[in-house]
Amino acid sequence: MDVDQVSFGAFRLDQRQRTLWRDGVPVDLGGRAADILCALVAARGALVSKDALIAEAWPGQVVEENTLQAQVSGLRKALGPDQIVTVPGRGYRLAGATPAAAALPWMRGRPSLAVLAFDNLSGDPADGCFADGMAEDLITELSRSRSWLVVSRNSSFTYKGRRVDIRQVGRELGVRYVLEGSIRRAGNRIRVTAHLTEAEAGVHVWAERYDRALADLFETQDDITGAVARAIGPAVDEAEQMRALHKRPEGLDAWEAWHRAQSCIDAEDWDNVDVWLRRSIALDPRFAPPHASRAFTLWSSAVAGRAPFAETRAAAEAASRHAIRLDPDDPLGHSSLSLCLDGMRDWDGAVLSAARSVALGPSAWGAHCSMTLAQAGAGSLVEAAQHLDLLHQIGPRGSGRRITLLLDAYLHFLRGDYEAAAAGAEGLIAAHPRYSHPHWVLIASLGHLGRRQAAAGPLRRWLSTLPDHAVQVAERGVTWLAQGESERVLEGLRAAGWED
Repeated sequence: MDVDQVSFGAFRLDQRQRTLWRDGVPVDLGGRAADILCALVAARGALVSKDALIAEAWPGQVVEENTLQAQVSGLRKALGPDQIVTVPGRGYRLAGATPAAAALPWMRGRPSLAVLAFDNLSGDPADGCFADGMAEDLITELSRSRSWLVVSRNSSFTYKGRRVDIRQVGRELGVRYVLEGSIRRAGNRIRVTAHLTEAEAGVHVWAERYDRALADLFETQDDITGAVARAIGPAVDEAEQMRALHKRPEGLDAWEAWHRAQSCIDAEDWDNVDVWLRRSIALDPRFAPPHASRAFTLWSSAVAGRAPFAETRAAAEAASRHAIRLDPDDPLGHSSLSLCLDGMRDWDGAVLSAARSVALGPSAWGAHCSMTLAQAGAGSLVEAAQHLDLLHQIGPRGSGRRITLLLDAYLHFLRGDYEAAAAGAEGLIAAHPRYSHPHWVLIASLGHLGRRQAAAGPLRRWLSTLPDHAVQVAERGVTWLAQGESERVLEGLRAAGWED
């Protein structure tokens, strides 16, 4: 959504052009009426005094109050009688405006999303409450994400019960993505379907069906709402990355350059990751995500042996703390800081930062990833497994899936299930041979299983293809594991034939 666009009811106001649209059709407003409407919108539902409106529409002029009343009356004819509320003796306010937060730095460049009212396919009017509740809860839950803007219920529910073209909805609401859904009940079971469409092209980017027993209405609603919210994030991320990849490099904004960097992270193209992150930061120095992502890439380089550990980890921590200063409510900065504290074996600090990330982004992959690592480092394997389960429910793609599968193997190793750890690590190495961490999981697991001969090939490949990582493990152990667990890794590596 353009930062100058504001939606309320069936209307969309372009504040820069002073143009009002209703259902995609321009509404004729005079200049004074447009000035008054923009002033009411800027107040975000708060009272605007009569004097302030007169000063806005007739700057430097002496105007009678009835002249203002005439303009407000004209606006009411255009908008409908309920949109402008009179506060007797004081002024006016606009009902239902949902500004696109023009002045908030964290929103710059982010896509926008509308959740339409879900269709009730059961034929029972009583199920309409469940359908509306699903959509309303999704608006609330999705609004917690820093990855997109969500238009208000007042705007998106104007399409309830209407057959609409999603591309038209996108134009009228000024959104990039539209989430639709339906509910159908049979006895004590309910089926909810949801699908997300990229509005400009009318292309589906995600769809899912959820079947549940309807024992407790609100519990079922919360369950499905959480599942949908967790699933949408990776789908939107992938769509945004593809969108950025198809734009000319010189035309990218900070948000798009950051997504180009994310594509490079997925491809393990570390040199270009830094190029695009620096480009994003140069385009908008106060945009927090590239600073947080730079912290993640520096930490990754430190623990993989691609850069000096102490200095690089410290630089990563500085970048994550800078991201938090820029945007304290973005979960990405806190999750990156948690990883950096893992590298110091500061488990209390790591868990605290991860918990802040989870609180801010309960459906964010990075939040649960950092909490899985922090809890595992602190020895709380049950809690770590719970967050790992949420990672699987989120279903990340690219580097997120790679790391999730590594954490699977890693937790198996910590539990002493070396068979499962070795199998998981072996599959990861086959798909990503230069991904450093699965190598030690596989080799150490085989060592603990007494399979020195089976470990010989993986050990040889690790030493030849990733010598810097092997050297770091020899010097420091596994730097994001507790000291005792790191020593267990070294014991397994030695049993597999490694000479440190």
